[in-house]
Amino acid sequence: MRTYTSDSGVQVRLKDESVDIANVAPGVMDRVINAAWPSYARRGAHDSFVVTSAHDGTHSPGSLHDDGLAVDLRVWGFTDDERAQVAYEIQERLGARWDVVDEATHVHIEYDPE
Repeated sequence: MRTYTSDSGVQVRLKDESVDIANVAPGVMDRVINAAWPSYARRGAHDSFVVTSAHDGTHSPGSLHDDGLAVDLRVWGFTDDERAQVAYEIQERLGARWDVVDEATHVHIEYDPE
């Protein structure tokens, strides 16, 4: 399985070969991975720390995936409450220029440059 290592040494797995991280805007992957890892690690969810989509796939109209500004993370093994809390924690770490959405099947994280 492919992996990505952030600028601070945090490693995340990529779901499969279809996940395009090469066309993600500079800095986005590192910020997302570094912000999300503490929430996954604290819950012992190392196996669920997986990028399921970046600059690839089909997404909702208005999604920033096509602009290389969004990343989806797997949430397998989390209860509904844990998943919501993880999304909240990531949002707190990233700040107001980011949108973190609990999508039930994944956590969607995007950078809004405007």
